[in-house]
Amino acid sequence: MRAQSIINPKRADVSAILAISVMLLLLVSVPAALGQAITVDTNKTTYNPGNLMVASGTAPPNDEVVVQVLNPSNNLVATTQVTADASGSYETSVMRFPESPSPTFPLGSYTVKATAAAGGVSVTTTVAFQASTAAPAPAPQRPNAPASAVATPATVMQIIVKADGTYLPGETVTINVMFTENGALTDPTLTIAHIHTPNRQLVQLLGSQGRIHAGWYYFDYTIPSSATAGTYGIHVAANTGNSASNSQGTFQVTTSLARESSVQAIIPAVSSQISRIDTKIGNLASDISDVRATVTASVASAEGAINVRISQSEAALSSDISKVSSGVSTSVASIEANIESAIDDAEDGITASVSAIRDDTRSAASGASQASTTALVAAALAALAVLLEIVILVRKRG
Repeated sequence: MRAQSIINPKRADVSAILAISVMLLLLVSVPAALGQAITVDTNKTTYNPGNLMVASGTAPPNDEVVVQVLNPSNNLVATTQVTADASGSYETSVMRFPESPSPTFPLGSYTVKATAAAGGVSVTTTVAFQASTAAPAPAPQRPNAPASAVATPATVMQIIVKADGTYLPGETVTINVMFTENGALTDPTLTIAHIHTPNRQLVQLLGSQGRIHAGWYYFDYTIPSSATAGTYGIHVAANTGNSASNSQGTFQVTTSLARESSVQAIIPAVSSQISRIDTKIGNLASDISDVRATVTASVASAEGAINVRISQSEAALSSDISKVSSGVSTSVASIEANIESAIDDAEDGITASVSAIRDDTRSAASGASQASTTALVAAALAALAVLLEIVILVRKRG
């Protein structure tokens, strides 16, 4: 049942934290001369357990003033925000010291820091948290009173309320309450349990408590999303029939994205992450260079193999073309020779046929009539014309 931290690493966005870190570094680098003056004072210089700290001072008129308290280990333990009035004055309740020291609130010197939001100027003062040195007053006794008349020690009930921390609207605060009677844990009757908000509202808790074991109770309070930033006071009262007591505690609510000290604390981690990212980018660039070299070598090798194959294909194609050309030339020459031979044979046959026709015509003319001779001559001439056409066609095809 621990209170949630103002920074939750599981849900923090790295880029947003880095941007805030850079912004804060820029803010703290602005010269103080550029801002307006601010002062801070406290209602005490030394606080005992249970004392309320009130801060006041001057700031730029109508400016927002953030008041922070850092413990002796320089850890932020309280923060609040207030608006200076038109004259520049401000006053705010910051925190109440617990009833007993703890690791968060040890005895020692505390730093109170006030920052003007618009001007960006800060001022600090220190206060002390120490145990009360006042001794309890002895019980009054009557002079010469008999021993039986001496008062018995009173039953003392103590209530310890714990809800230290700073929260954002929407988060849940776990308020732990411990009840003791003369130092022993006891289960009392709760009579009061409520929260006082910075705008003077009252939030009832009575009846919503849970019990861890005898004397140890808790309340869970979810801060509204519209909650006002500032100090929230917790008031618890109880009795046992033999004694009664009241106690109080506080917690802070802020609407800021992050506290300055928290962001400054994570700057080294962010820087380390950036360095690792730079290293990974360098390794990636080296890998890309290696891949580029491998691809270039592979492409060059492939180009060489392709060129060899192209040369081999060209040589083979040239050889095949030469062979085809030679074969065609040979075939054409053979065909031409065959045609010439056929033409010569045809011419020889035609000449022989003409001679035979001529002889036959002469023979026929000597023993036939004139009409028959004429018919034979005409037939011979027709045959001769046919043979000549055949010769002409053969020559054209050759």
